[in-house]
Amino acid sequence: MARFHRDRDLEQFDGSNDITAANRASLSPTKKASKNTPSDEAAALESLRKRMAGPSSAKAGLSTDQDEINRKIYEASKGSKFFENEKMRDEKTTQQIEKMLRKRDEMLGQVLEGSAAWKTLEHKIDERAIQLEATRDFSRVILHADMDMFYAAVELKRDPSLLGKAFGVGSGVLVTASYEARKFGVRSGMAQHIALALCPHLIIVKNDMASYVDASRSVMEIMEDYDPTLAQMSLDEAYLDVTPYCDMNDLTVDEVVAQLREEVKEKTSLTVSVGIAPNKMLAKISSDKNKPNGQFRVPPDRNYIIDFMHDLPCRKIPGIGRVTERILSSLGIETCGDIWTHRVILSLTLSGSEGIDWLLCAYLGLGSNNVEPGKRGERRSVGREHTFRPTSDIPTLLEMLRASADQVAKDLDRLDYRAKTITLTCKTDTYRRFTRARTMVNYTWKADDLYAITSKLLETEIEARRGPFALRLIGVRTSGLKDLREPEKGGIKRMFEQTAASSSANKRAREEGEAEDEDELLQRALKASMVDVVASMQGRRARSEEAEEEEKKEEKVEEGREHARQTKDEGQEEKEKGLVNRQESVQEGEPSDHDQSGVACPICNRAIPRTDDEGEEAINLRLNEHIDLCLSGQRSDPKSGEEGSKKKRKLGTLDRFVQRA
Repeated sequence: MARFHRDRDLEQFDGSNDITAANRASLSPTKKASKNTPSDEAAALESLRKRMAGPSSAKAGLSTDQDEINRKIYEASKGSKFFENEKMRDEKTTQQIEKMLRKRDEMLGQVLEGSAAWKTLEHKIDERAIQLEATRDFSRVILHADMDMFYAAVELKRDPSLLGKAFGVGSGVLVTASYEARKFGVRSGMAQHIALALCPHLIIVKNDMASYVDASRSVMEIMEDYDPTLAQMSLDEAYLDVTPYCDMNDLTVDEVVAQLREEVKEKTSLTVSVGIAPNKMLAKISSDKNKPNGQFRVPPDRNYIIDFMHDLPCRKIPGIGRVTERILSSLGIETCGDIWTHRVILSLTLSGSEGIDWLLCAYLGLGSNNVEPGKRGERRSVGREHTFRPTSDIPTLLEMLRASADQVAKDLDRLDYRAKTITLTCKTDTYRRFTRARTMVNYTWKADDLYAITSKLLETEIEARRGPFALRLIGVRTSGLKDLREPEKGGIKRMFEQTAASSSANKRAREEGEAEDEDELLQRALKASMVDVVASMQGRRARSEEAEEEEKKEEKVEEGREHARQTKDEGQEEKEKGLVNRQESVQEGEPSDHDQSGVACPICNRAIPRTDDEGEEAINLRLNEHIDLCLSGQRSDPKSGEEGSKKKRKLGTLDRFVQRA
């Protein structure tokens, strides 16, 4: 049998398989975690402080005294509506963890450590690890290129007097901070007043998104010489497969990366840190190792990778954010090595196989090495939002809504999409996000249609709440997209597109493609590199907590929404925000403009069937009821309205944080 652990792990498990009643308590993760347990109040305070530190608290260059930074952020935030909302969400997570731990303890009462049942389960997991190990692929050389404090570096290039000073870029919310500012705990996604509380002498520089887009384009043009089909994840990061480049130029990967970094610095005066590895997950982790302006390589050696991952904190794994980190910690899992040590506990706690598979991939250092640009078919929605100071003034809200509708209409027209489901997105002054949606009979892209529907939805919501209520964000999102560039089967459009080859048409297509890429750069979510391995064997994707990264990036781009549009990935918090359609297989055949058989939920993409005698008002009422259930974490049967407790398999608590749809 293959070994999936270092020698010390093997010795530990050889001992733990011979359990007696006398020593079981000392080895039990449950008992071990109970030593020196602080009071519930102290534990809750510590948990909330970590949550208030934000999703970017693990960024390179931050102060090493994170506990003191967390305390200052906590004190500066107390009493705000954001603080109260975060406190409520943290308490909800605590309740979910307590429920999960009760289940774990119940299962441990049935399957004792060292028992035949325990060993059988352990053997089953080991066999699964062998299957996953068989997918390991060392055939590609993958880079993750991450620009160093990108927005701040662009500003520093424009104003050299900022050199050596603590400054942040943004207005209201910082999109980045200089390394001098990070030493005080200032980071991206942080409110300006919190940043000033941490660093009173902080210089605030207003961001200029147009300049950042231009700088990003210059950098990416250089990188495209090394991989023409690179996958750009945002303005300041990209994945590259340089296998062909190394072979064609007879260079080692270290030489290629040094050459790339030097070329970027020479031509743009910006620096980039690069991670080198056999897959995207390892490359992403490696790019943070030698920041700024450095490179780090994980060689294609299985033993090295296992050793490299063993002591790596779980939070460093792409897709693991604050909430999943806290859940894993409650199970005694702080590092990737702990995943293997407590693999049986994890298997007993999780209800399905996806979560344990995903974590095993993390421990083994397995991930996808497929690098390619995003595809149009992957797009599920087009939307715009405006963030502003909280207001209940209806004319102001309608003005913002109209602006969002106008921008979405331009985007739909420019990108050649038509939409059927129109969604109003709002965030209250207490930071609670909600959505209201309506599905039309015909597809549209017109601003008047978008505004008419969303303004009516807003009016209905105001009436339901019996008067105006304060909002801090409002926007329009469209889904149920029809791609006008997609040839219809056997249609004249396909014949035309196959024969049309004029240079002017090709030039227009290239220009539109570039514009679309720029439109999505600020918010293209981090692809879950490791999950592709599991998906290839199971035929379905696991869901993770990329929403932690999404939450961070959403704050970073609120000031730049006029220049670039974000596209969000799936995740637990994204469902709560109501901005993402789950990635599900699309049935063959596009519904006709007059299809009245039902509507699709913009959150879970499930069909809401229409009865013969049901009108538009009734079907949209049922649609919004269904959306409310989706946003609250419940699943509903579109036909019966019953909650998802009757689904074939009920997901466990941790499943909901680590699986991907």
